[in-house]
Amino acid sequence: MKKSLFAALALSALLFACSKEKTTQDKPAPSGKKVPVNVSITDFVKKVEQLPSPLGRKSNLSAKDSSLSTEISDIYFFVFESHNQVVDFIHQRSTDDNFGIIADSLPEGNYRIGLVASTDSLTLIAGAVFTNQPDETMAPTPFPDVFYKGADITVSAEGTNIYDLSLERIVGFLEVNIGDAPAISADSSVTVNLRFENSYLSPVYGDSYSGAFLIPMNIPRRSQQVFNAFVMSTYADVFVDIIYPDRTTGALLTKTINYVGIDKNAKTILSGNLYSAPPVPEKFSNGFNVSINKIWGPSNEIGF
Repeated sequence: MKKSLFAALALSALLFACSKEKTTQDKPAPSGKKVPVNVSITDFVKKVEQLPSPLGRKSNLSAKDSSLSTEISDIYFFVFESHNQVVDFIHQRSTDDNFGIIADSLPEGNYRIGLVASTDSLTLIAGAVFTNQPDETMAPTPFPDVFYKGADITVSAEGTNIYDLSLERIVGFLEVNIGDAPAISADSSVTVNLRFENSYLSPVYGDSYSGAFLIPMNIPRRSQQVFNAFVMSTYADVFVDIIYPDRTTGALLTKTINYVGIDKNAKTILSGNLYSAPPVPEKFSNGFNVSINKIWGPSNEIGF
């Protein structure tokens, strides 16, 4: 079901190990005189805002919602030569001077650049790959809000070598609303798991893919009825498992919503009850009630 996108290339062909700073070691030294290169994403950083409120108004930025915030905290800048080898890397934090402006120098030539921005620090592993599952024997954790832009550039002494880029959101957002979820307590637990989440992100082209061990990812519970998280799997459908106690015996039961499509820059909402099912319109005889709710981009609302 899940497409594995360039896993061998991303995990073995790229060069350097985990780093959070500008690094120069273990990289091939490009030949030739270097010329300045300037990449700016300041306009993008300024216009990234929180999601609208349920009533359609923008949230107060001072009232930060940790689950829905889209304030950029980290920027990762990669330069690739032929064969997608990393020749330069810069990591900026929001506390750094000139955040959003990448000042670099490169020998004349053709390069691929990749910019990744996120609302929290990302884990970078060997091969210049981001992951939310550094140990494949453990369950992945949700990615933060992630944005990406890649471009092929030509650096020359005669050119300005100035680039002004705007990144695009490459994650979706999954929310599960359980109308009759029991109160949060030790003896009435409810958990929501996502199967087939992509756990790796390559900055060469912004591709994400799954690893060898597809362990379900837990969707955090935000309130009695609401579970939500950003999701990297936007190329193929996912499965959502809701594990909940039987009201009489307390035995754990599982409700599975199959083949849920999650799109980039869109919010997918699963709404329904565990213990009593609302009537389903005849035109949705498969048991799903679908409606559209524009939050980021076109969003899907699915009843279960």
